[in-house]
Amino acid sequence: LEYLSKSYLLNGDTVNAFLTVGKLQIIKDSIYKKDIAKSTIELTKKYEANQNKSKIAFLELKNFSVKTEYERELLKSKLLEKDILLKDNEIFNDSILKQNLIVENKIKQKTIQNGNELNRFLKIENELYTKSYRDELKFKWLLIFFILILLGFTFSFFKNYKRQKRDNDKIFQQSENLKVLMNELNHRVKNNYQIIISMLRIQSRALAKSPAAEILIETSNRFQAISKVHEQLYRVGDHNNISLKKYLEDLFEKFTFQVQKEKKLFEFTIKDDLELIVNFDSLIPISLIVHELLTNSIKHATINGISLKVNVEIVKAEHNFYRLIFSDNGPGLSIDINESKSFGITLLKLFAAQLGGSIHSYNENGAVFNLNFKLKN
Repeated sequence: LEYLSKSYLLNGDTVNAFLTVGKLQIIKDSIYKKDIAKSTIELTKKYEANQNKSKIAFLELKNFSVKTEYERELLKSKLLEKDILLKDNEIFNDSILKQNLIVENKIKQKTIQNGNELNRFLKIENELYTKSYRDELKFKWLLIFFILILLGFTFSFFKNYKRQKRDNDKIFQQSENLKVLMNELNHRVKNNYQIIISMLRIQSRALAKSPAAEILIETSNRFQAISKVHEQLYRVGDHNNISLKKYLEDLFEKFTFQVQKEKKLFEFTIKDDLELIVNFDSLIPISLIVHELLTNSIKHATINGISLKVNVEIVKAEHNFYRLIFSDNGPGLSIDINESKSFGITLLKLFAAQLGGSIHSYNENGAVFNLNFKLKN
């Protein structure tokens, strides 16, 4: 601004030069005032700091004086406590000495009493020892007696064990021999069934296209069914726990193969929510009944190229009876089985009677047979 005012004067512009000088003077005054205020604040702070230091020094001196007085009083108190403790110790020692004298007198009296008690206990101990010796002698004799009894029992047990082991070995050997005989018997029975079936089939071929040939084929199929039951039982081994559903599925699978060879269509379903388990005596008549019904369905229901559908369902009936429902999609029955005297129907009734039940039939979208039966024990 100073250079600017000089420039205005040189150019003859006195007004602007005067205004510029005025502004410069105002700025200088403002800077001077700020410096004076800053100096004043610093001096005030220094004064206050000096005042605080003086107060702190005075307070520290006063605190030191109080602390010194407190330490002097504390020292006096400790000395007084030591003096009191010494006096208490003297009193306590005198009391302990008196108590020790009293205890010593009591100990002497107790020693005399213990001597008397010891003499009494020794006398009692001597009596107990005499009694214990007698009891021990009795115990030894009883122990010897029990040991002799135990030896007798041990000898008897060992002798029985040897005899039992010998009997078990003999039973095991007999069981093994029986298994061999049963295997041989099953094999011979199976061969005999096959021989009978083969003879019937050979005879039926010799009587081809005659009513007798058809009867021989049906008889052969019935023997085949009995052979399958025997084969199934031989394969399972357990004659009292046979799954009826599984056996029927195997039977139907073999029929499926036979029907397919004859170029007929065949489907089947077996439903058994009960998962019924039967024994040998119940399985034979049930399987022969199902075999007879299935044979009739394949013979009479597979006409005009219609696919044969057979359904078997096993349900629980009333009064501890079970019901096997056999149905097909054929043309149905043209006769009443209660009045029929045919050999097949007669077999169905005989097998149902063996199961303590009965068999009934009706037509509903095909032939339906209801076999009510009881399981044999």
